[in-house]
Amino acid sequence: MQNTNSSQRHKTYDIVYVTDVASTRSGGNKFFVELAAEAAKIFRVALITGKITQDALRILTKVDIYSGDIYKDCEIPHTCPLKAAKFLIYAVKVLSTIKYRLLHTNAHLPNLLAYLYPHRAIATIHHLEPPSLHPLTQLIQLLEIKAPKLALHAPHKITQGAVAIPPILRYLPPKIQHTPRRGLVLMIGRLEPRKNYHLALAAFKIAKTLRRDLKLVIIGDGPLRQDIQKTLTRLNLQDVEIKPYATEEEKYQLIAQAEVFLHLGHPEGFSLAAFEAITLGTPVVTHPHLPVATLLKAPNVQTVDLDAAQIAKALLNPPPPSKPLKKPVEFINTYLTLYRNISEKLKYREDLKGYAQSSNNSTSGAVANSRISSRRVPIYKG
Repeated sequence: MQNTNSSQRHKTYDIVYVTDVASTRSGGNKFFVELAAEAAKIFRVALITGKITQDALRILTKVDIYSGDIYKDCEIPHTCPLKAAKFLIYAVKVLSTIKYRLLHTNAHLPNLLAYLYPHRAIATIHHLEPPSLHPLTQLIQLLEIKAPKLALHAPHKITQGAVAIPPILRYLPPKIQHTPRRGLVLMIGRLEPRKNYHLALAAFKIAKTLRRDLKLVIIGDGPLRQDIQKTLTRLNLQDVEIKPYATEEEKYQLIAQAEVFLHLGHPEGFSLAAFEAITLGTPVVTHPHLPVATLLKAPNVQTVDLDAAQIAKALLNPPPPSKPLKKPVEFINTYLTLYRNISEKLKYREDLKGYAQSSNNSTSGAVANSRISSRRVPIYKG
């Protein structure tokens, strides 16, 4: 793990990634960490973060890590504004000590760095927050969308001009059959407000009165865990199990055994968990705005409004299962091509700038060109 002392000054990178938290335990952060790890197989890569978990460190072995350890006691970065400001200052400090060609930032606050580095920045936004959220959050969201940048990446077309690429680097369908266990309802996701777990429990309570064999399993952990436990007690729900963690094998086994996979996260990014359930052929109940559901239009997906009665009805009468996906899905080359294309355009702009300077004054222009060359970091073709 790197720091910003004098021994690390002026290190040179092709791509620098910036994210609040580097972890593989939630969708957006997991994608970003895995993207950095994949890019490091070809490019020179660094990652700046306010917190990094051991699971992320294990796969970032070829990436230089600059961790400020700022969010150590903060579950959700945007709820800790002072720490968020401290992290942005830390990121700027690190960026001032290194050389790089591209800066790829991960929502939300890190995307504001584009205002300082508009000719280097690629910003990823996973989802747009609802208008009902705090005005400050709405302002940050507006600023990150409007920020000058080389490209805005999103898992789906969230706004005009966005480069829409699903957050899937490589997906090999597991060799497993959908063998439903009667009554099993499965949810996967971080225990946080936008996942709508309290709504899911209310709907499950209604459905449970009509089907006593229903059981709900939730894979996930997060700041709402105690609140959810209190809701289970208040609703007197017995057949609900919360698994804070599951291995990939355990997760796929449960998806394959689920009679229904329930996903109510809104606003939401692509949702890899829902993608895995859909492609395994498991019946999925979700809302009409989930990006992966609208993109795939699969027969085993049923969309309902975020209403407890409608969700309960769908749990009692889910869509039929479908045939599982058998071919692998891969988008890593799409991301690498994006980096190369943007880098080539950036190199072309720098060459034009150098040419203009040399035309104005051949002597001073030669000096200017040498400075541009010293700053330029080539993107390897691999």
